[in-house]
Amino acid sequence: MSAFSGKAGTVLLGSGAVNEVTKFTIESKAHVGKWGSNLSAGHKKALAGVREKTGTVEFKVPEGGSAEMEDGDEVTLTLKPDGSATQSGLAVIESVSIEVDVDTGDAVSGSFTWHANGAWS
Repeated sequence: MSAFSGKAGTVLLGSGAVNEVTKFTIESKAHVGKWGSNLSAGHKKALAGVREKTGTVEFKVPEGGSAEMEDGDEVTLTLKPDGSATQSGLAVIESVSIEVDVDTGDAVSGSFTWHANGAWS
């Protein structure tokens, strides 16, 4: 399978698109319990447990606007890495950050960190 470009990637917050998304991450992981026992011949055994999904979204803040979310918000988040493939579910916004660079005059940027609230599809 060949690689694909993320240039068409989009992020939906509820039913509306997050404007000017520049980057997003999705991390899926499972808690892995490990133990050694009298039956493990000096090696650890492992068992996958509860799963979680977290990530970040980076964006440019629209003129006259602000971040479209606040820390603590529970939202439906839909992430489309290539514009069509979708991961979606409930998420809790952990933190929101806005960056203003007076020195360079770069576009005002923002980011938010999220945690899935339950299973995603």
